[in-house]
Amino acid sequence: ASTLDGLVSALYESLATDFKVEFHNLILLGEREKIPASLARVVGMAEANSAIGSLMRNNHPICGVLRADELQFLFGDDARHIGSVAAVPLSHGNMFGILAVGNRDQGFYRSSMGTLFLSYIADVLNRAVPRLMK
Repeated sequence: ASTLDGLVSALYESLATDFKVEFHNLILLGEREKIPASLARVVGMAEANSAIGSLMRNNHPICGVLRADELQFLFGDDARHIGSVAAVPLSHGNMFGILAVGNRDQGFYRSSMGTLFLSYIADVLNRAVPRLMK
């Protein structure tokens, strides 16, 4: 994709269609007026740290059940439907976002499951997104 909007749209379509992911959200960190418009949610670093600081500090994928306030931040109105989550921080030098996927089943994403697939998606996003955020 040559634009941020194109990349995020393709990501969302692939997650929903190819991988049957029920809920997904890409959150980008920065100033809304400086990041091109897309389906991704843009929030400030301070707001993200306040809401999901523990997820951001891990710097590796996490899977499992999250607190209600973390779900609300990651998924907005869909939060009440989500039982379990897999999330991965995105960084290219500095952290620039987080990709979260969710499922209604509390046991679907578990801390004991592998995160290799999510890490592969993150690797692609880590290379592609920063150049499109400018």
